[in-house]
Amino acid sequence: MKHLLLTLLSLVILSAITAQPALQIFDQFDNDVTGKTITVYSNNPLVDLMESHLKVYNSGDTDLNVFVRRINNTAATNSSNAFCFGINCYPPTTDTSQVETPIQVGIMNTTFIGDYYPSQARGISSVTYEFYDNTTTANKVAASVTILYAVSDVIDILDEEGHIVNNSTIVVSSNDTSMAAYFDAKVKVRNNSSSDLFMYARRIQNSVVPGTTNTFCYGVCYPPFIDTSFVVVTIPGGGIDSNFVADYTPAGNAGATSLSYEFYDNYTLGEPTAASFTVIFNLSGVGMPENKGLSFSEPTPNPAASFTVFNFDLPASVRSAYLSIRSISGSEVEQIMLDRESGKAIVHTAALPAGLYLYSLVTDGKVNFTKKLLVRH
Repeated sequence: MKHLLLTLLSLVILSAITAQPALQIFDQFDNDVTGKTITVYSNNPLVDLMESHLKVYNSGDTDLNVFVRRINNTAATNSSNAFCFGINCYPPTTDTSQVETPIQVGIMNTTFIGDYYPSQARGISSVTYEFYDNTTTANKVAASVTILYAVSDVIDILDEEGHIVNNSTIVVSSNDTSMAAYFDAKVKVRNNSSSDLFMYARRIQNSVVPGTTNTFCYGVCYPPFIDTSFVVVTIPGGGIDSNFVADYTPAGNAGATSLSYEFYDNYTLGEPTAASFTVIFNLSGVGMPENKGLSFSEPTPNPAASFTVFNFDLPASVRSAYLSIRSISGSEVEQIMLDRESGKAIVHTAALPAGLYLYSLVTDGKVNFTKKLLVRH
């Protein structure tokens, strides 16, 4: 009997120890943003309302009655903010919700909306929202997220056709997931002010297909493990910079990778200045489109100093072929015609400025692949 009581007591204690009430916060794209900082942008200083939609998930093993507390960290002049949670919306003068919102175990509540009213105020307001239950258990269960509401008309992000893509999504699609496949997205950053901007870029990896690689170039090219640039890019007042490239290598893996890029200058104009866009690399197929008999070697050497050599074999069905060498900004610096079925293509690099270049094989007007060549003197 004593042994049974001890066993039952142990089970009760173990149950109490393993009971883990918990909350998680997700953004509207189902990214876990618990404890993180996210940004909501507008490039229009006359915008009346900006909204942030959050989802609150009970990931524990206890039903919770949840409240939300708003903490205004910094506020742009004349701006205000309010929020809705559960069945109620609260005015800008209220920091804490007054009515509990029940969230059962395993349930995602999608009622939260953070409202921001710029009132023509440029700059960034920082607001932290803390979701908590301090009545269900002895200890408060809480999770928080900080939202930056950013308003600016200083920076425009332009796609390759010159369209403004601030807060927009660019989709790059292909069915080529071969090991040789390479894709990129280029944008230009325009300074609408009369003052110079000293710009940096930040990469946000929303969702990444395992096994793929993505990098970016802004001023210089950064390796895959760098998210924030550290070399300043100066854009004169009224000027446009064309240096940004987002690179993506599927390496045989299909699926969609979503990446956001934020361009910012926190100091020049006396207030934070930022703009962003998102690119989705959507690779739906497997392998390179069929082109039997095609063989094209990697460049040797790479990095190249004075020259590099490619060995190639082309299918007999190919009517025309050439190797295109382009700068990272997209300008073609050399084109080498391949006028035989097999041989060597020699690229003389001595006169090229040191840096990263892209090479593409084009057959019958179709780009077979694009890869990187590094020139180093």
